[in-house]
Amino acid sequence: MRRIQKRQTEPQKHDGSQRNGFAYSLRLSVFACALFCSLASIGFAQFDPTRLMEETANYRMVSAGKQIGVANVSIRREVQNEIPLIRIVQVISGAFNQTTEVLLRGDSTLQTISSYTNITQANQSHVIRLNYKSDRVSGRMELPPALGGDRRIDELIPSGTVDFNAAEFALRASDLKVGKIITFPLFNPQQGGRLSYRATVSRLEEITVPAGTFRCRRVEVSAGQAGQIFFFDDKAPHRLILQKLPALSIDIELLPK
Repeated sequence: MRRIQKRQTEPQKHDGSQRNGFAYSLRLSVFACALFCSLASIGFAQFDPTRLMEETANYRMVSAGKQIGVANVSIRREVQNEIPLIRIVQVISGAFNQTTEVLLRGDSTLQTISSYTNITQANQSHVIRLNYKSDRVSGRMELPPALGGDRRIDELIPSGTVDFNAAEFALRASDLKVGKIITFPLFNPQQGGRLSYRATVSRLEEITVPAGTFRCRRVEVSAGQAGQIFFFDDKAPHRLILQKLPALSIDIELLPK
C-alpha cells in the first residue's frame, strides 16, 4: 500500500496530515483483506461455502496493549432469482470508522458479485464501489484530493479473482490442512488492482483471546506489501479467532458473545 505509519497507541493522536491519516486508515482496512486457493487447483470449485454459516461476531482491535477500536462481522444467507447468496457486512469503529459489505455466490465458486467500502476519518470519506461480471470488475473510487481524487475502475481480471473484502472469508472456506499452500488472484484497488496472494497453513497453536482459549490453525499470509497472520478455530466452521497485523503492531481478537 503506502508508507507504513509508526505504531499508534492512542487513536485520537494524529500527525495532522490528511494524507498520513488516510493512509493509516487504509492500512487498517486490511481487516477486510487477505487470501487464497489451493496451489494445485487454482480456479473455481475450490471453496466450501458451508463454512460460512450465518453468524455475528465481535472483535476488539488492540495496539501496544490498548484497545483502539471494535469490529462487528455478520454473515447472512439469502436467495435472489433462485441463486444462493452470502452477504458479509463488517463495521469498524474507533481510530476510524469503516463499513464494508460484500455479496458472494453461495456455491463453491464464492464468486464476488458486488463490494462496497466506506472509510471515514476527520470528517472525510473514502468510498469504493465495485461490481464483478465474468472476467471484468468495474466501479468507482471516491477519494479526498490529497489521495488522488475520484477515479473510475474498469479492468479485466483472471478467473477466480477474489475481492479484497471477501479474502478472509475465502481463506476460511479453503482447505486449511496443516502444510497447505493456498493461492488465488485478488483485486484490491487500494494496492493497485490485481494482486497475487499466497498463504501457508503452518501449524496448530493454542491461542487465548477475550472469548477464551482455542486450538487454532495458524495461517501466514504474504499479500502485496502487507503480511498478516490469521488464527482460525481448528473446529469447523473455522471462525476467525485472532488476526495479527505485524506491520502495524495491531491484533484483532474475538470477543465473548
